[in-house]
Amino acid sequence: MNDTTKFLPLFLFALLLPTSVFAEMCSDLSGFDKHAEGNPVLRINPKYPSSLSKDMPSGCAIVEYKLAKKTGSSGNTLMPVQIVIIEASQEAFGDELENAVENWLFFTKAHPNYEDLVFIAKFDFLVE
Repeated sequence: MNDTTKFLPLFLFALLLPTSVFAEMCSDLSGFDKHAEGNPVLRINPKYPSSLSKDMPSGCAIVEYKLAKKTGSSGNTLMPVQIVIIEASQEAFGDELENAVENWLFFTKAHPNYEDLVFIAKFDFLVE
């Protein structure tokens, strides 16, 4: 085996490395048992990040948030606060999800004990 062919497997692995890093998937939500899943009445979906190439593999992000009464509302409307991205396959996916969640709205009727809960949501970004 000459010097060129013995480094070929290492070179091929290096070509595959970026793709496998980008294709990383987020955890299953069943592992977050201390969280509740919210039910927004207004849900804005995050966009695929413009900073990423459209031919990049799909990705995901998981967000954690609490709810608080929306100021200026009649007291029945809640909005996400203390929004934290707890997992993202790419930082840009987390940024887009955080921007979207900031605009979600909830009703107190659907979440009467919202003060005691920490909510979680997962969003998958798909390339079609």
